[in-house]
Amino acid sequence: MSYENLSTRKRDIFNYLKIYINKNGVAPYLSEIAKEFDISRERANHILKALVKDKKIRKTDEASRNIELL
Repeated sequence: MSYENLSTRKRDIFNYLKIYINKNGVAPYLSEIAKEFDISRERANHILKALVKDKKIRKTDEASRNIELL
């Protein structure tokens, strides 16, 4: 997977998602992502939307823990 076009923050969050999903079998809640990176939930959501746009993740619906890595 190419990380060339990702900012450091997007790359860090993507790697966190990958580790979290592999360990727990489900994606973290938005609040868990925000807490891990000391950012607001709104900022975390903005970054997740950017990762969707970059085709690095897919959000299957608006429910919690609906993140799929691509």
